[in-house]
Amino acid sequence: MKPLTTILSAAVATTAAVTVTIGGASPGAAGLDPDAAPTKAASAAAPAPDIQRPKIPYLRANRVGFGTGDWRLVRPDGTRQLVGTTTWSDFAVLGRGIVASYGTEAGVEVVRVKPNGKTTITKGLEHYGLVLSPDQQTAGYLDNAERFVSVENQGRRLVRLIRMSGARTPGAIVTAKAHTCRDAEVVVNGGCTAFVNRRTDAKAVASHGFSVDVPRLRSVADVDRRGRVVGTIKAEPKCSGMLVNARRIAWRTCDHRLESFSPDGRHVLGTKRNSVDRARSVAIYDTAGVMTASWNWGRALVTDVQWEDDGHLLAVQYLDGAWSMVRLGLDGSSELVVGPLNGVVDYPKLKLPLR
Repeated sequence: MKPLTTILSAAVATTAAVTVTIGGASPGAAGLDPDAAPTKAASAAAPAPDIQRPKIPYLRANRVGFGTGDWRLVRPDGTRQLVGTTTWSDFAVLGRGIVASYGTEAGVEVVRVKPNGKTTITKGLEHYGLVLSPDQQTAGYLDNAERFVSVENQGRRLVRLIRMSGARTPGAIVTAKAHTCRDAEVVVNGGCTAFVNRRTDAKAVASHGFSVDVPRLRSVADVDRRGRVVGTIKAEPKCSGMLVNARRIAWRTCDHRLESFSPDGRHVLGTKRNSVDRARSVAIYDTAGVMTASWNWGRALVTDVQWEDDGHLLAVQYLDGAWSMVRLGLDGSSELVVGPLNGVVDYPKLKLPLR
């Protein structure tokens, strides 16, 4: 059995914390005062004219209902693309293509919207979850044969890896320079490593046709371009850690659930969630495990938090009867970038992509 370091190397190409409180403080301020009392007037303000629109695509709907909405993908240049009326649980943008997943009474469905607008839907899947590679070129999900399925070439191509018995959810994926899970022996700079979570452990599956255990982690949440992995610690299921060199936990935290690396791999996003899996607070750690910034949501309900770029997060929040999107800087800054959109708490009108 080959070690995890071999699998990853084959696939991979390449101070004091600021704490602020979200939920009523003035949008667009240089920083949020943790002691500031929430005000309805501030939360209803529109984005300032000079605020830069989100740098990543996002979904927006004006009318939403149970599982439905007039959903449009809004790209950074402002162009909008109608993507249908089904509310997606997760989605990823692959260039001009899109891949998304959502649950139905008949099982999980995965939809691929190709650059030419043609849509392909895979129905009746048994496993939830969708993941995206660090280079944002390749997505993946699990099929009913317990195989990791790589979605590539802007949604045009599927590549299935070997079966992994007991697979429950996809954990992460990292690819080589060719952005494909087709074997490196077939494609120059090809090959990938996919992480699959089982009931009490995780496996790394290589496009070369073999798999190994992921040491010390119970489940995998993300992997960066250098092969560092974050996830839940096997010996401490309520704690998260960062696995380095495929063998040791470099640092751990029991305060937040580690979820994703920043695009440059220099920071890690952690969340503290409530009983319905909504984020109550988020924190940013550097790769040495030092918390560098954190945000508490106050009265706001947050449904989505994703990296916008190396130094900013975007968060979708519901406050005072409206949905909005805020930009959070690692320096503690905050500004409103989308909304507010009047609505009800059960039906979000904004959705961020996997990053």
